[in-house]
Amino acid sequence: GTMATSLTPEALVGIPRVGGPSVSASGARFAFVVTEIDSHSGKSRRSLFDGPSDGSEPPAPLFRARPGESLSSPVYSSDESTIFALSSHGSDSGLTQIWAVPRGGAAAYRVSNLPVSAMELCAVPWGDGDEHLVNALAFSAMVVAGPAHEQAIKERGALAATADADAADSRR
Repeated sequence: GTMATSLTPEALVGIPRVGGPSVSASGARFAFVVTEIDSHSGKSRRSLFDGPSDGSEPPAPLFRARPGESLSSPVYSSDESTIFALSSHGSDSGLTQIWAVPRGGAAAYRVSNLPVSAMELCAVPWGDGDEHLVNALAFSAMVVAGPAHEQAIKERGALAATADADAADSRR
């Protein structure tokens, strides 16, 4: 017979969690993030995996964040050669930036240097037709209002007023 085992909290924490699945535009590849908890330190460790959608090969790890660093939201470049993801990798401040992880084995590199954390990364089709279609990266970020924000709003208002005046002049 089979012997039943109970699932303890310790055992549950030890089970790797899969999240952030992403499929390439062609549907040929998929990426995901695996989160494991180190039993000694209690810190999470996240790894980015990539594999063919047809299951012809097992998914392979491409990038591993350090314990406690974030890693999420993988998206493929239009040619599927690179996976972009959000990570706090190497950040002393803990800010999440956009990272590029080449599938060919080259080292991952940071592509943003924002003063705030990037969030909700996605790839957006961009171009002048099918021949030149590429993916632009779109993301959101929380910006705290303050003097610089208020000055930008004033400048934007002045620019809009100038544009409105120019448009009115051109109609005369």
